[in-house]
Amino acid sequence: MLNSDALFRVALLVLSALGTWLFVYSAWFSDDALISLRQVVMLGDGHGMVWNLGQRVQAFSHTTWFFLLSLGYVLTGSLFHMTLAVSWACVAGALVLYWRYCRALNSGWLMVALMALPLMSAAFRDYMTSGLENPLSFLLAAGIITLVLKKRTARHDQALWLLFALAILTRQDHALHFGPLALWVLYKNGFWRQLRASLPAVALLIGWFAFATFYFGAPLPNTYYAKLTAGVPQADTTELALLYAKVSLDMRMGTVLVIAFGLVAALMASAVSRVLALGIVAHLAYLWSIGGDFMVGRFLTVDFLMCCFIIADGARHIPKPRSTAQTAFLALCVFSIERPVVIETDLEKLEFRHVIDERLMFASVFGLMSPVRDWPEIRATDPDTKVEYIYAGCGFIGEARFSWPDSIHIIDMCGLTDPYMARLPTFHDQRKKPGHFKRMVDLDYAQLVLTGAFPDGAYGGSRTMLEQIWSISRDPLTAPGRLSSIIGLNVRDTDLDQSHWTHPDKTGQNYLLEENWIGEPPEGFARWIRPSKAHDAYFDRKFGATPNASPSVSALQSRE
Repeated sequence: MLNSDALFRVALLVLSALGTWLFVYSAWFSDDALISLRQVVMLGDGHGMVWNLGQRVQAFSHTTWFFLLSLGYVLTGSLFHMTLAVSWACVAGALVLYWRYCRALNSGWLMVALMALPLMSAAFRDYMTSGLENPLSFLLAAGIITLVLKKRTARHDQALWLLFALAILTRQDHALHFGPLALWVLYKNGFWRQLRASLPAVALLIGWFAFATFYFGAPLPNTYYAKLTAGVPQADTTELALLYAKVSLDMRMGTVLVIAFGLVAALMASAVSRVLALGIVAHLAYLWSIGGDFMVGRFLTVDFLMCCFIIADGARHIPKPRSTAQTAFLALCVFSIERPVVIETDLEKLEFRHVIDERLMFASVFGLMSPVRDWPEIRATDPDTKVEYIYAGCGFIGEARFSWPDSIHIIDMCGLTDPYMARLPTFHDQRKKPGHFKRMVDLDYAQLVLTGAFPDGAYGGSRTMLEQIWSISRDPLTAPGRLSSIIGLNVRDTDLDQSHWTHPDKTGQNYLLEENWIGEPPEGFARWIRPSKAHDAYFDRKFGATPNASPSVSALQSRE
């Protein structure tokens, strides 16, 4: 019979091979990741942090991840394979730290069951890749927990605070995950000693937010303004949160089960685990308050990994036979409940509920092992390209911005990539998809984008704000008046006419409410963006064939 050391080595070898195979087999990219990767390419090619050519915008919320990928792109010249390689390194590092913690249990099959637990979750497997920041979040979370649990020197203290800062820059809501833990470290490990150790981390945070304010015109990512300042009533947010909870239970019940089990296990575990559980509860409460997310499972993955650590910690405090049986049963439950490991290319399995299985949506086109893989081509950008066409849309714009020429300007109706649209309120019947709230497009704004000249439009009280954002995002960084515009945008009330934006008069012709071309589209481009013919056929079957155009799209052309 294998002793504990031999069993750990065998489990480590088997699970490392299995984890690598799962990573490669399930690797994919989401359309949201393509939004960030477009900016990685533009920065690496010397065009600045822009999405549409010539317009600075922080369309990414994961600063640490963004610069890590940008460095990788500059050094290797590769984008998609480099991103997957960095993701693999982060996931491998996180799992090795977790497995080493499980090794300390020295209790045979309990250790093996705990080590296997993360790979049982479909949510964890999905977001080991996707091109989004989850792999780095896993590594930082595992690093923070490992450093807190070990006996640290002053050098370790400084590293811990830097990990806290990097986590916050990876996703601002990680401040909820690890905020209670940071306060606990201050309290338990010498307030003044920890305060001194935290100074480099604090300087890093202040430095980035100051730079972001100067470069982009705002300290927080553009996605913050697009998602959390859209003027969505609390009743609608609660309805979205209930939908998110229902779909999560329907499609990722195993992941939810581990989180629930971990929160209970924290009551029987160490003080560190109880503080971690408090951070998880704070994050889940935040998710509820914003209505969840449209990608099922994505925002639960860090909570899930933290709960794996908590369960391993709790196993130290209860009899080994019982904890072994409980953990093995939990792992088997998660394995049987969660979606099997397959290359999913059948969109007919996709249940469209505004909270969806994002991997199923995109794996056929953007999956590494998909037989019909079609990653966007990275093409050279001419900084002198003039805007000739305008498309207003929200869905699938990540792939479109990669594939379309820069002469096509995309106005993001959900505001994720447009600093002006992000600050407008959504209109009342577009609050059905968590985090993606459409705004109407004022055709005077479209004309400004096309010509660079301000027309005599009303803009619903947004003229001052638009002038400020135009200067901030397009003028040279040291242009006269730009600093004043930054201060005005962040300090002064914009005095928007809320009713103009939230309840538009649908008989009017001066705005666009549906995704479409504004003016005549370039030859060969359809009204709706779809990454593949399979997606086109799927949406036609779900919602009916799309019309050619709406009457308002000709309004801009007629006024020129």
